[in-house]
Amino acid sequence: MWAVRARDRAACGRGSASVRLPAAVVDANPGTSVSKRMQRSPRALAGLLLLGLGVAGCDTSKVEALQRLSEGVQYAAAGENVEAARRLEESLRLDPTSAKANYMLGLIRLQRFQNPGEATRYLERAIELDAGDTEARYQLGIALAALGRPEEAMARFEEVIAQAPEHAGALFRLASSADEAGDVRRAIDLYTRAIYADPYFPLPYNGLGNIYFDYGRPQEALQVFQNGIDNCVLDTSEFRPGNAANRADLGRVYSELEEYDLAISYLTMAAELDSTAADIPFNLGVAYRDRAARTGSAEDRQAAEAQLNRARTQCNPAREQARCTSIAAALSDLRAAERPR
Repeated sequence: MWAVRARDRAACGRGSASVRLPAAVVDANPGTSVSKRMQRSPRALAGLLLLGLGVAGCDTSKVEALQRLSEGVQYAAAGENVEAARRLEESLRLDPTSAKANYMLGLIRLQRFQNPGEATRYLERAIELDAGDTEARYQLGIALAALGRPEEAMARFEEVIAQAPEHAGALFRLASSADEAGDVRRAIDLYTRAIYADPYFPLPYNGLGNIYFDYGRPQEALQVFQNGIDNCVLDTSEFRPGNAANRADLGRVYSELEEYDLAISYLTMAAELDSTAADIPFNLGVAYRDRAARTGSAEDRQAAEAQLNRARTQCNPAREQARCTSIAAALSDLRAAERPR
């Protein structure tokens, strides 16, 4: 049976029986995550900046800089990115020493304009002005990773967890790096720490569950993926891909266990959450194909062909040759099974 993970990642080798896998994380305390996320929200920051206008005293340029900064944050919160960037640039012209303005402009350049090169300049300046700005370091790490500078990015994430040991985003990114490098013990530790730091964050569950699955522990993998689904109840654009990945990988494990009804159910839910991931229709097509082989259902064969053809249209042979080859092979198997013997 072919199967593709919901997250592209280097495969961990099976075996290594000396690696002791911890118990799956259950019922992590969800009490702190939402308040942590609100601490740096644009609207909350705008309110603090308005309160700070009086701190500048009689320095009119600093007062005006703070006003432009507050306006920029509010425009960013409203999704008016061009106007937000303009107000923040005005703020920096009036007060080039504002760490907050550099941070916000770097964040907008990175997240809204997908320009990590420009973002890096502002974020580095924000850190120069405020060495304790953990979030600026974290966003700088993301920008460096996007620029293809992974070692520098990981160094920034290490600095983040030195300052804030429960920063779930940095823990997850360090875990993913360790996972891809084959450092399984470190990956397990960091994924688990990320889950406890932010139980609403779905991707660490996905990484940890895939390690269990790669090491031939499907029941533990099922438990971790299910915990991710149960705990990660926030259905926002930020979390939706991770929520889809946990359902997709839970379906993939059920498919490997030949529990095709459950596999199809979870993969269908994943497809509803993320219609862009080519691996989901592929694994769903394989599950339908294998159930059809067991039951002889013509309806399942039709569903399998529809899903596999959908996966084929989403696959780019220039970038995903192995995936496209697997899809073609699955379709070939399906058609061979339909021929009269």
